[in-house]
This record gives sequence, C-alpha cells and structure tokens, in this order.
Amino acid sequence: MILITKVERKGKKIQLTLSDSTSLKLSSDIFKKYNFVSGEEVDDQLLEKIKYENEYYEAKISALRFLSIRNHSLNELKQKLIKKKYSLNVIQRVLDELINLNYLNDKKFADQFYNELLNKGFGPLKIKNEMIKRGIEIKAIDEILQDYFNNDEEQIKVILKYLQKNKFSKKLKTKKEFQKVYNHLAGRGFSSSAILKSLKEKFGNKIQFDAVE
Repeated sequence: MILITKVERKGKKIQLTLSDSTSLKLSSDIFKKYNFVSGEEVDDQLLEKIKYENEYYEAKISALRFLSIRNHSLNELKQKLIKKKYSLNVIQRVLDELINLNYLNDKKFADQFYNELLNKGFGPLKIKNEMIKRGIEIKAIDEILQDYFNNDEEQIKVILKYLQKNKFSKKLKTKKEFQKVYNHLAGRGFSSSAILKSLKEKFGNKIQFDAVE
C-alpha cells in the first residue's frame, strides 16, 4: 500500500504526493471521481488504474482540441498525440472512440481537403503532396485524384478560373513573362500539357510557347 501524504492544487490539476517520494498530477475530473484525501492509502493496482484513466482523459482532451481547430486525418492526429508522449494503447483507444463517434473519418476528411485545395486553384501534383503531408493514405489519394490527374480538361478549368481570379495580364508580351506564368502554374502542381493548353486559350500568342515546348 502507498500513503497519500499531501493533496494540493497545481494550476488546473491536483497533485498527490505519495509516501514513496513520487507524485501524481490528476485532472480535476479524475480527482473528483476518487476524491482522495491526505493520509489515505491506495494499493498499486488502483494507482495504475488511476494513472491510465488520467492519461486517457488527457489524451482525449488533446485530440478534441486538435479537432476543434480543424479536421485531421487519423494518422495525422495519431502522430500529434505521439508527440505529446501518450502511450500507444491510450492513443489507439482515443482514436477508436473518435472514429465510432464519427469525429474522425478519413474518407470524409480526404474529400473535404481535396475540394478545399481544388477551390484554391491547385493542380493534382500539389494536392497529392499536401494530402500526403496530412497523413492521408496513398491509396485513398490516388482514388480521389485519378480523374484529375488524367484529365487535362478538368485542370484547364481550374487554371483558367485561377488566372481570372488573380487578374493576370490579358497578354504576355515576352518569353520571360510567359515563362514566369508557366513556372508559377507548374509550382501549383498542374501538368505541362494542361498549362500550355490553358495559356494558349487564355492569351493566344503562340510565339511565346517556344520556351517550354
């Protein structure tokens, strides 16, 4: 048995000082469940149970805080919880619960993120890279981007909308100007063929295309 020698508040947590010269900080909610007092004895089994419950509670709060800021993929959220040094079994329990509550849904997240990036005027290569960064599985990414990767017409629509929205010059007068716009669109992840077709449709001055054809 271990004796609780002191119970004191430390910020938003309650600290238990134990007779084995260790201490344990608990969230207020977990402390209220047991309502320990100084001089009380606890056995090792109960102490381990309390530690686990407290870690799970804090991990879940952390996960919900991340999700309140923005949606996350399952793997992205898992990596953030790992960085906060929660144990893997606790993390998995939290993730499983959030999936059951539909707070975590990789398919829904991937679709939403794809549409968000598409509306910002990004091409398939850029979108794929950003989705990988968010921890979305490659298989899911490829399924979502299959048509976009292999459809110049879809890319052209996005490019022309982007050019119109960002008020690019109505005419490219020099090869340098053309190359600058071409490089800009390539950096946004569009295919070379889709860029060339879009610029021909938008600007129509054929001589400027020698630089990249």
